[in-house]
Amino acid sequence: VDIGSSFLLSDVSASFLYAQLENLDEIKEKRKAVFDFYYENLKELEDSGYLKLPTIPKECETNYHIFYILLPSKEMRNSLMDQLKSEGIQSTFHYIPLHNSPMGMKFGYKDGDLPITETVSNCILRLPFYADLKLDELSFIVEKIKEKMLDINKF
Repeated sequence: VDIGSSFLLSDVSASFLYAQLENLDEIKEKRKAVFDFYYENLKELEDSGYLKLPTIPKECETNYHIFYILLPSKEMRNSLMDQLKSEGIQSTFHYIPLHNSPMGMKFGYKDGDLPITETVSNCILRLPFYADLKLDELSFIVEKIKEKMLDINKF
């Protein structure tokens, strides 16, 4: 929006980060388990054409920092997000594309310049994701997604 900012870590934040880095492998394995649970349990919705799941190319490695689903439209994404919220499940959209930001507009970009980016931005829904999500919490989230997706697609 403006010239910029400095986001240097404070000593306290750095100490928390250092502790996490010391346990990086364990944390990554837990996050992978959460990712895999979502993927395996939402695959039937992808196979039925209700949504799309993340793709990790074979030649790539991920740090499992996010799990998202892509819905067919912004309206469906927003409807599912609202319905999950009513069940106590916090989900969110992702970042707004930079070309649509105030600075992007200053550089002369406009809506429609990057249609694929805009479509993904409008359709992406990030699910709750952290290393210590419990199996019963994950099961509840997946159950509600399935239930709500079937309700949304009745129309």
